[in-house]
This record gives sequence, structure tokens and C-alpha cells, in this order.
Amino acid sequence: VVLAPRGERLRPGEPAEIDVETRYLFGAPGSGLEISGEVSVEEASVSAVPSLEGFTVGLDDEDFEASTVELEETVTTDAEGRATVRAPIQEVTAPRPTQARVVLRVGEPGGRAVERRIVLPILPSGPVIGIRKAFGELKDGDTATFEAVLAAPDGRRLAKSGVAWTLSRVEKRYQWYNSEGRWGYEPIQSVRRVADGRLDLTADAVARITAPVNWGSYRLDIAAPDLGESAHTSLSFTVGWSGNATAEAPDHLELNLDRASYRTGDTMKVRLSPRFGSKATLAVVGDRVQAIRVVDVPA
Repeated sequence: VVLAPRGERLRPGEPAEIDVETRYLFGAPGSGLEISGEVSVEEASVSAVPSLEGFTVGLDDEDFEASTVELEETVTTDAEGRATVRAPIQEVTAPRPTQARVVLRVGEPGGRAVERRIVLPILPSGPVIGIRKAFGELKDGDTATFEAVLAAPDGRRLAKSGVAWTLSRVEKRYQWYNSEGRWGYEPIQSVRRVADGRLDLTADAVARITAPVNWGSYRLDIAAPDLGESAHTSLSFTVGWSGNATAEAPDHLELNLDRASYRTGDTMKVRLSPRFGSKATLAVVGDRVQAIRVVDVPA
């Protein structure tokens, strides 16, 4: 079973047209076979807009659940083992770029089915703002630099003056509660604006945003509300190195280092962010060296 889409990208509301060719292992065309399947609209890892490779598009801190529907009609292959499947793509409101995952199954007379799938990116409904980091690892007191562009769904760069941007510091705390005799917790996120401004986006160059930052988590938002919901993008980042570890629970401590690696004799700067004043014991263990230090940490 070979699938061949008639287009590389889909417009919102446009069905996916896929040519299907089937043959048996001994070479005969798979004539008179039924084709069924489903279509899922899910979050895409990158934007479908051609000119935004390497840029973040959409809101990166909002949840989105994939939507899956079965194909309404069953298609039968012709005498040559060919057929064209027209798969409707459901329209969903998503905070980030989306893609359509089309799964087709061709049933053979023995009752089995051969499954193939194909993924097609979905173009946004309107202009989008792309943000790109222009920095590597950030340390306390560094300046964060970003690049921003505005593009139409077909990839053409657009110009617009006075686009608003906001840099916010994001902090997370936890709230405990008792329900039916059991204790649970929920995260409480607070956002505090630390910088903002206006940005002139041009069609022939990237615009730049710079702002000083300290330890912690941040989010940059750029929005042009008059261009529609698609023209709003956010990008989250952290100042300080923490590897792959997370503190997504109230009994875990948020910890950041000033860089990813050290040499013998270097001084390590460690940031602890407890929910209350406490005493912390820091232990650094290597192949030949071990350092232990007890410090008082304010809330």
C-alpha cells in the first residue's frame, strides 16, 4: 500500500486528498478492496509556514488535546488497485501549529488489513508571529536577545509597526487542599511583568528585542490583536542551568546552576528557590572530590 498526498500542506477546513495504490505481494493489483481509516488533528512540532523554520509560533504554555474522527465513507479500489481518499479535516481552535495525521487501512479478502499513515501540516488561519532565541545559556544578570518576524500563511514576510511585547517573570507555588479526607495539591502560577515595549516588524529583516534577566523562569509574549488570534506567540525560557530535572511537585526543590559544566577550581553558583525559610545541605560529588556546605536559605 502506497499513499501519495496531492498537496504538501493543508489550508484550514480543506480536506486531504490522498491517492492510494495497492498491490498483492505477488504483483497483482489489489482491486475491489475497501479502504477505511481516521484523521487526527494534533499539535505539530514546527509551524507549517515555509519561511519560519527555527522560529517558535503560537502559545507554548497552553494545553491542547488531539481530536480524532473516523472517515465517514469507505472507499473501494478500482480494477488497477487504485483509489483516491478525500479525508475531511476537522476545524479546531489550537494555541499552537497543528498537523493532520491520516491513518488508512486497506482490507484484503482474508480479513486482515494493511495500515499506512501520513502526516500533513496545517497552515494557520491568518498571519503569525515567529520568535527565535538569539542566545545560548543565560546566567544571572545576562541580557536575553530575541528575533521576531511576521508572516502570512503562505510564508510571505509582512510588515507591521507598533506590535506590543511583554517579558514576564513566572513563578510557581503549590496550594494544598483536603477533599473527602485526602490531601492533594494544585500548582498556582503567578506572572509578573518585568519589561515591555513596542516593536516594528518589517518584511525584509528580523526585529530584535533585548532585556536584562536574573535567575528564574520567564515568558516573552508578542501579540498583534488586530490581525486575529493567530498573531500571538509566547516563548518560555529559564535563566540558569538545571538539566532535565524538574520541580513539578511541592516536595521537590527548584535548583539552578550558573552553567552546565565546571573545571577543578571553578566556583559553582547555585540558586535555590524554597517555599519557606530553611537550612539546606549542598553536596557536590565527583570522581575525586566531594564538597559539602550547609547554608541558610530565606523564603
